[in-house]
Amino acid sequence: KFQFVRLKSIIYGLSLMLLLTSCVVNKRTAYMQVDKHQEKQNLYQPMEYKDYQVMAGDELYINVLTFSQETNALLNPTVTTSGDNSLHGLYSYVISQEGEINFPFVGNIQVEGKTIREIKFIIQDKLKSFFSEVSVNVELVNMAFSLLTESKSRRCEMTHEKVTIYQALAMSGDLGEYADRAKVKIIRKEGDNTVVREFDLRKRDVINSEFYYVRPNDVIYVHDFRGQFFRVNKFGSIFSTALNTVSLGTTVWGLVRIFTKVQKK
Repeated sequence: KFQFVRLKSIIYGLSLMLLLTSCVVNKRTAYMQVDKHQEKQNLYQPMEYKDYQVMAGDELYINVLTFSQETNALLNPTVTTSGDNSLHGLYSYVISQEGEINFPFVGNIQVEGKTIREIKFIIQDKLKSFFSEVSVNVELVNMAFSLLTESKSRRCEMTHEKVTIYQALAMSGDLGEYADRAKVKIIRKEGDNTVVREFDLRKRDVINSEFYYVRPNDVIYVHDFRGQFFRVNKFGSIFSTALNTVSLGTTVWGLVRIFTKVQKK
């Protein structure tokens, strides 16, 4: 009887240890957390959003409209094959290493470091030297970000330029249960340099930081917690795991008792 009670204590101890070490604490995964010393507030003012400035390697879709159908066809060459360099069935212009695009009638145009809106008016003003009435539409073809974790990787198209980090997570299916939200890294191209910045995604003050808005071509990298041997986070799974542990211990104890009885005989 003493041995049985002792075995039960060991089994319950192991079960309790399993529950304590395998559960993911809500504080590790919840968003919009506020530190104890910080005053809680409902109104946050995000950092001023700065329009994306194109760089070498970006692709621009440029559509020009005039009153002449022949001119429209000349300024808007169509592509015969589908691929990454097409949008709406029209040709896209890749920005060269010199930061230029070569556009019909106009020639080379310096666009690196300009916003999409600025490029639109630059091309429109240059074309007005040839056409009295002209309208230009410019879009960024490669407007997407990437999410990379230990459990998945995904590239998501941005439906508009102004996308927040929370919208980006929703678009990509959120992070896994064991993603370390305290050490999120953003890999971002800035001019000729590639920078890596780390921040705590769980904190509410992310809204006031430079990480609140995801930019085209950003890579969001999140690694998992370390030391997660057992991965249990739902009550049903916890209960099932604990029950299986107890059941296994009871079975082993029963076999030991049977083996002991056989030896005595």
